[in-house]
Amino acid sequence: MLKKSAGVVTGTGLVVASTGCGIIPGLGASPVEVLQQAVQETQDVSTYRAEVSSSGSIGDEPATEGTSEIVYTEDPEPTMEITGDDMGTVLARGTELVVDDGSGEWVRMDFSEMGEEAFTDPKAQVDQLMAGENVEETGSEEVNGAGATVFEGAYPIQDALDQIEDSNARDMAEGMYDDAGVSEVPFTVWIGDDDGLPQRIVYEVGDYEETIDFLEFGQDVSIEWPSEDQVTDMEDMLDDPTGGTEIPDPESEMPDLDQEMEDLEQELEELQDLETPSY
Repeated sequence: MLKKSAGVVTGTGLVVASTGCGIIPGLGASPVEVLQQAVQETQDVSTYRAEVSSSGSIGDEPATEGTSEIVYTEDPEPTMEITGDDMGTVLARGTELVVDDGSGEWVRMDFSEMGEEAFTDPKAQVDQLMAGENVEETGSEEVNGAGATVFEGAYPIQDALDQIEDSNARDMAEGMYDDAGVSEVPFTVWIGDDDGLPQRIVYEVGDYEETIDFLEFGQDVSIEWPSEDQVTDMEDMLDDPTGGTEIPDPESEMPDLDQEMEDLEQELEELQDLETPSY
């Protein structure tokens, strides 16, 4: 269930007391106060479902376009299930990422040696809105069937980086901003009139644009991580393309191993294209 907490939000010189019902748009709070309250309430969420769409490019990277759906839970540990265009199911937790192409077998990649998280949690990106400046209320709209108040603003890059606690994620974000050649990130956020939580966020980083639609908060979520006997490490596949299986009789039809590896590499590239930047 959605957790509420009593606490204090600080930022840009403002102090906002958090209550069980939160600050709802239109009840006298300033745009910055409403935004900061929404950030704190989102930090307390333990499960959510979101749709992430992106288009454009950052720096010299080729232009990409794609949509993925993410289901997130913190129980028993932070885990995400990602599905998207032309891809199987992807599970991510910590530095591990496992991919199922639909056959029931999983391929694992571990980014621990690189010091990186396997995938960026969209909820973590909401934290960067604490650095928002010149925030203005610009209207009311309906988002996914619910009424919402629209706010626009931008956050300076350095202030946004200061909001990222993980050093590796901060370094990755800083490199992305350098590649994009931007000094601030414009954003538009739709805050739900009923719950004070972000329903949609649109970011612009140079020529790259990303939209996060939070479809559900606090729902029951259970993500089943595959057992070890269902998982093959990517490194083992590269060392042994047969996956340890018996070589078929020469008179039988040989599998096209080169094509299988090419298909797997293509799927990994698509995952990288869909990965949400850490800003």
